Amino acid sequence: MQTNIQSREQDIIFQARHDILTSLYNRHYVETFLNNKFSEDAPFLALGINIFGFRGVNDIFGYHNGDLCLKELALRLSKFEGVAARLTGGELLWLPESLPTTEFIHSLKSALEAPIDTGGVVINIKVAMGLIYCPKDATTPEEVFKRLNIVLDEAQITRQFVLPFNSELEERYSRRLSIITELKNTLEHAREELSLNYQPKLDLKNGKVTHVEALIRWTNARLGFVSPEDFIAVAEQAGFIESITSWVINKAIDDAARFKEVNIDVSVAINLSAKDIMNPALLPKVLALLKAKNLHAECLSFEITEGDLVRDHDKAVTHLKAFRNEGFEIAIDDFGTGYSSMAYLQNLPVNTLKVDKSFVLKLHQQDGDQKIVKTVISLAHSFDMNVVAEGVENLEALKLLADWGCELAQGYYICKPTTADNLITWFNDNRNTKWL
Repeated sequence: MQTNIQSREQDIIFQARHDILTSLYNRHYVETFLNNKFSEDAPFLALGINIFGFRGVNDIFGYHNGDLCLKELALRLSKFEGVAARLTGGELLWLPESLPTTEFIHSLKSALEAPIDTGGVVINIKVAMGLIYCPKDATTPEEVFKRLNIVLDEAQITRQFVLPFNSELEERYSRRLSIITELKNTLEHAREELSLNYQPKLDLKNGKVTHVEALIRWTNARLGFVSPEDFIAVAEQAGFIESITSWVINKAIDDAARFKEVNIDVSVAINLSAKDIMNPALLPKVLALLKAKNLHAECLSFEITEGDLVRDHDKAVTHLKAFRNEGFEIAIDDFGTGYSSMAYLQNLPVNTLKVDKSFVLKLHQQDGDQKIVKTVISLAHSFDMNVVAEGVENLEALKLLADWGCELAQGYYICKPTTADNLITWFNDNRNTKWL
């Protein structure tokens, strides 16, 4: 009886201290452990770990396999000397016995990222690591947990997969929280804060503007102007991107109808995120809106960042084919900055590549950029694709692109992004401009 009682007590103690799924220590117990570490008055490292894109692992492979990934990650981590705990859903904490070197941290990361064979499928994972050096970065368990959350959030967004904490990260985190709060309010109650600007794309063969890119702008009552580079990524994380895309599509189609009424024949390009592409309701909605305005598919086109297409390549291809079958042009945006390869390109149902502006801004001065852009143009043409060069800021670059057979160019030399009203005026003023 005494043995049974002792066994039950040990089970109760174990369950009180450990996470049920992974058998690592739980957040409550590791908080006590951290308090003891701080009382020792010796420097130590709190290393946060999470699976990059863990939600996607659950969505693609199922929650059962997601749990198996966490259990395997915990098992691998527990083999290293130190204290390991599970803090939240996909977030682990490791407290090494001594301060590890940078080389050891990277070797740990490689060990944790070994492919996971679940028995039915092999899952390749990537982990993000946040480093909190105590007591420099935190002096209480609460600060450790808060700042681990901040640094891992930043690592996920910026793809800096081994990231030490610093005070600037906390400032950016606070701003992102403000953006989330204000953006939610804007989408629900103050959509007049949103607007679209348009940047023309010049056809280098006929010297006419045949396309424009729709670019969202947000000027908030409290935050002022917020760059799309700041709020689009936050919107994707917070689950607002579908609402934003819906607003952009409605506004862009309204403006496309207006352009048609005043005899401006252009295709309006809309930027889509990975979540937008995977949304099966998007295409029927677009087709219905175009029909209501008596517009054809040629009035609209779409741009997708190449990194977005890689996350679930096969599913992205299926959805993009549906758009292409309806007659929409599809462009890969920022080409050359991500996963560019010939094998990758030949399977994509796209008909346009956009050369990233980083290769075009100093095109007339940089031999390296010239070689890259000429190679991209040649590569695109070998796949029967058109090329758009963005970031054209001088006549010299425009002439080079025309000589190399680039189809379209956009940039400040031609026109800065502007409102629909200003675009109409600019378009009429430049109908007969000899750009070259």
